[in-house]
Amino acid sequence: MSTDNVVIQTPDGETDEYNGVLFAEKGINPESGTEGIALQCRAEDRETPKAVFVDKGEVIAVYGEVSRERLSETFLECVDPEAVAE
Repeated sequence: MSTDNVVIQTPDGETDEYNGVLFAEKGINPESGTEGIALQCRAEDRETPKAVFVDKGEVIAVYGEVSRERLSETFLECVDPEAVAE
């Protein structure tokens, strides 16, 4: 999904809101092999978007404007590129 704001719940019941989200998809952390949510967020430098992975996270809310930024290599390492909705 391409969006702007995403709320993710972790297994302990806590929620975190991420703003400036360019893309969010279910994926697997390439370092730990854990399933969760891969996020690509806006950064000050548009050429190097920030990638975040939330282990065992679940998207519970999405809102804001849709974004059409390019996917970073770090984000694509965590997700199936064929499954990413652009």
